[in-house]
Amino acid sequence: MTGTRQIARVPARRRPWADIVPGSVCIVTLVDRRTGCPLSVNGRRIAVYTRSPEIAAEELLGGRDPTDWDVRVQALDPARRRQ
Repeated sequence: MTGTRQIARVPARRRPWADIVPGSVCIVTLVDRRTGCPLSVNGRRIAVYTRSPEIAAEELLGGRDPTDWDVRVQALDPARRRQ
């Protein structure tokens, strides 16, 4: 199969990584808007540790309806947030 995979785009109004300093290590999680619970498999929360939260968010949203899912980004070092 030689198709390209569709990557979901995060709407500009919902980009939670905007206040994080580039290069900071972040935790990116998906949250179900209907329940407010993070995405989990077998009771374990799915989280991605990354220095590129935008790419991680797009990949986590791939194949999902962005109206049902929200992306949460948390910097591991809170001192590295933009002032």
